[in-house]
Amino acid sequence: MAYRLDFALALGAGKAGLTDLRAQLVDTAGANVGAAVSAGFTEIGAGNYLWDYSAIPAGHRGGVKFYSNAAPAVVLAFAPVNPEDAENLDAKISAVLTAFGAVADPLANTVPGGYAGNTAGWVLGQLLAKPITYSGPVNPVTGTVTLIRGDDYYTADGRAIVFSLPVGGGIPNLTGAMVSATWYKAGSEASALSVPGTVANAGTANQSVTVQLSAAQTATLTDGTYQLVVRAALASGHTDTLARQGCTMQDPAG
Repeated sequence: MAYRLDFALALGAGKAGLTDLRAQLVDTAGANVGAAVSAGFTEIGAGNYLWDYSAIPAGHRGGVKFYSNAAPAVVLAFAPVNPEDAENLDAKISAVLTAFGAVADPLANTVPGGYAGNTAGWVLGQLLAKPITYSGPVNPVTGTVTLIRGDDYYTADGRAIVFSLPVGGGIPNLTGAMVSATWYKAGSEASALSVPGTVANAGTANQSVTVQLSAAQTATLTDGTYQLVVRAALASGHTDTLARQGCTMQDPAG
């Protein structure tokens, strides 16, 4: 399928008034492709011409040379022709997007309502539309843990502390490992509380450790800032620190 291109020729005032201009397509080796073309030339003025041609062959790579029929050996101008510059951009981008079910300008969509649920645009809209809220003890944005003294934190209630620890990047395979979570009060090396953790999906990209706390356990922690450290005793006998996370303990009365 042929396509159409326009070429600007700035030949200079000394070449004004030419009526015998010719255009000859050439390939990448400079060899002529097809016959010379005499139609489609318009003089704009002062030796400037426009050549409009609607039969550039599909996939043509090379260029087009221009000359006067009175002196065909003298090339007056040359222009490259590359499919990437023209043939492969033969439709408006907005039309292509619309054909795929998008609006002409995706960024003009109102968010969050303008994007399908759980798409990147929808998530961005949720972040911009209202303050970030979360349930459970872990803030998904900052990663900090906040506990209320005297509260239970169980998986059944959706309040357990969960650490995503995919294997790789320094995280070991936790198959057969014994995991513990220990709270250290800020400025102290003494353990304030230590509880076991539960490993799920060991040895996979979805490997995680879940820590549950009872009301009796959280009641033992005084208000303030803690360092929460998750360690694993691996099946190999090695001990690895998996995570260190800031934790704030708050009084239920605020």
